[in-house]
Amino acid sequence: MMNQLIRKVVQIIALIYIASVFSSDLLATQSDFSTIILVRHAEKLKDVNDPELSEKGKVRAKQLSIVLKDIAIDRIFSTEYKRTQQTAAPLSEAKSLSVDLYNPKELENFAHYLKTIKGVSMVVGHSNTTTEMVKLLGGDPISSIDDATEFDRIYIITITKDSRTQSLLLRY
Repeated sequence: MMNQLIRKVVQIIALIYIASVFSSDLLATQSDFSTIILVRHAEKLKDVNDPELSEKGKVRAKQLSIVLKDIAIDRIFSTEYKRTQQTAAPLSEAKSLSVDLYNPKELENFAHYLKTIKGVSMVVGHSNTTTEMVKLLGGDPISSIDDATEFDRIYIITITKDSRTQSLLLRY
């Protein structure tokens, strides 16, 4: 019951945020905006090279897809690692979208590319790359992500046609 309430609150906040950005310029259309949703992969197995998600991580990935199900996401990006692809998979399946891969070692180029894409993109990354990408997109990550314990941040960054950036941090 509490998880459903938290999910609904996060959905409402995200939708209000996106709507407020889109309505802030009455002459603008949705195609004038780049909105990027950034998340870190869910909980992973320990002591394994390229680990898969743990059972808790699989539940969190499903929960993420439920939280974001009402947001019109146009594309999904992930690194080539199993844990990021498995985090993206439930949303990818729910939205019937493929997952495009990006290289986490080329974040500056990827950030530049994301700024040119209009509509809503979701990016699944890692504890260090997610906060770095937030910075590269002009947002404020607030703090670093604890590698061992923190898997619940959702960053929403919207870049307008005049390069004005707004960012929001949610937890789910």
